[in-house]
Amino acid sequence: MFPDLETNRRPKRRRFLIPLVITVIAAAAWWIGTLAQDELSVAAYLDEARAISDAQAPRAEAFRELLIDTSALQVERAGFTATIDQIRGSVDNDIATLAALEVPEEAFVADVFLGLALERWSAGLMDFQQAALSLPDGADLTARADLSDALVDLQVADAMYVQFQVEAATVANDLGITTSPFVDVEFVEDSFSTPEGASQLIQGILDNPGMAAEQQLAIVSVEFQPAPAGDQTPEGREQIPATDAVTVTVVVRNDGTDVESGLEVRVKLSTTADNVIQQADSASVGELAASGGSTAVEFGGIAVDDGIGYRLDVELARAGGGTIDTDTTEFVVSPPSG
Repeated sequence: MFPDLETNRRPKRRRFLIPLVITVIAAAAWWIGTLAQDELSVAAYLDEARAISDAQAPRAEAFRELLIDTSALQVERAGFTATIDQIRGSVDNDIATLAALEVPEEAFVADVFLGLALERWSAGLMDFQQAALSLPDGADLTARADLSDALVDLQVADAMYVQFQVEAATVANDLGITTSPFVDVEFVEDSFSTPEGASQLIQGILDNPGMAAEQQLAIVSVEFQPAPAGDQTPEGREQIPATDAVTVTVVVRNDGTDVESGLEVRVKLSTTADNVIQQADSASVGELAASGGSTAVEFGGIAVDDGIGYRLDVELARAGGGTIDTDTTEFVVSPPSG
């Protein structure tokens, strides 16, 4: 009996151990597979982050060169604005690209520092541009401090990027991912990181005539619908074909050095005989790009009677402020034919 009992026990032990071994092997395989997937995921993220970080190096170099040229009075306002607009626009695109990435848990901290650096660079560039363009205006007494603060913000962004480099290298090392160091990025070098450097830059902007703002806003055309029929009256008035209402389209243009906003067009229709105001209206003008930006503002349904002389006064002005340009047209509406 005893041998039979011993014989019966051994297969049972084997039957128990075999599933256990299989389970352990499967668990190990799952863990190894998961680890490999994590490594691949982190490696893919680091590749995407590298493409973003590599793109910042030439932008930082362009900005450093701009600081040097500005300090040396070798840059004009339009070029200054265009350079910063281009750099900042590219940085903003990368902010959106980074935000769309799926970030592995292991790379979360690195991603945070890269995102913070990009956002701080963008904000610092915007503040620096606004301060620099405000400096030549003697009425803006805070521009000096704002420019210095913007340089500090850009330095903070540089430091955040350095921390990203450290975190990315740590993640790669911990997972055994072979990768080269991330490129260095520095928007503000040491020569402009001191109060003396900032003061030199500010003085360069103030001394450079090319950095002064030039305002050239104008009304370039006032068109009627129906359009004038042809010859003017003996009094020099335009002749509008028979109608009970006209539409007026006013085109304004910005040939100045800066983007313009906060503008409005005002129209006033009066009778020429007794100067009685028949209608008055105003409309906001959208943002006008520098160096040739233009837009059309339409006023429809302006009631008129035939045979009466009218004067249309058009005014381009700051919203709630002073007049920039004016235009006046006198016209008469022809009576219906027949």
